[in-house]
Amino acid sequence: MTIKDLSYVDLLISTATLLLPIWLSYRGRLNIHRDLIVGAARCFAQLTLMGYLLKYIFDLNSAPAVLALLGAMVFFAAQTVSGRLRERLTGLLGHSLLSVGITSFLTLAFVTQIVVRVEPWYSPRYLVGLAGMIIGNAMNGSALAAERLISELKLRAQAIEVLLALGATPRQATAEAVRATIRASLIPPVNSLMTVGLVHLPGIMTGQILGGAPPDTATRYQIMIMYTLTFVSAMTAIAMTTLTVSRFFTPRAQLRQDLLADGPR
Repeated sequence: MTIKDLSYVDLLISTATLLLPIWLSYRGRLNIHRDLIVGAARCFAQLTLMGYLLKYIFDLNSAPAVLALLGAMVFFAAQTVSGRLRERLTGLLGHSLLSVGITSFLTLAFVTQIVVRVEPWYSPRYLVGLAGMIIGNAMNGSALAAERLISELKLRAQAIEVLLALGATPRQATAEAVRATIRASLIPPVNSLMTVGLVHLPGIMTGQILGGAPPDTATRYQIMIMYTLTFVSAMTAIAMTTLTVSRFFTPRAQLRQDLLADGPR
């Protein structure tokens, strides 16, 4: 089975699916029509550029080139996470790099070398494809955990200060907030596990079927991917929450209320 090619004219026709949401936003004063237009343009530019870059890397078939691309993906993912919280808490790029980078690379190594057993180990077709999903989910899990942690600390600030006054350490005083943050961060991947195959067919399964792979093979790959993405979401949320919570305390173990106040810091 050959994959049906899509021309740029076909892509232009596909933009018709965005016209109604853009028009509804404009007419209903939802104020997201500009974001839709800019997002569509960025999607086209970024994916087109990535397509040419991947073609070059696939043809090159070089371990240093693949690792350099993966490093760049992790860096931009970490920068995105820290950028979303820059108004509230500075200096999070290092935490983001650690949580996203370490969990992503360990997960990718496990999947490609132990589960799939890719040969050669740096095969870009497998490494880059799987890394895109793993790093993307690590980024989302990290950002969701950091944002939810701020909300939980703000909600429980008075209780935390009472516990601190009674002699609790910052770790003990924030234990419930940390647990609530991690639980909330795992809701999206758990929901995906519950509904996959019944409510939606995920991207990799659909892509493999369109590419001619037998449905049972595509299904097994998708199951492996779902387990992997749930793992990386959980580990990244735990890592990001653990690393970030200490930033909300002074060296004297006092809760920094200024970081929890509304508005930019």
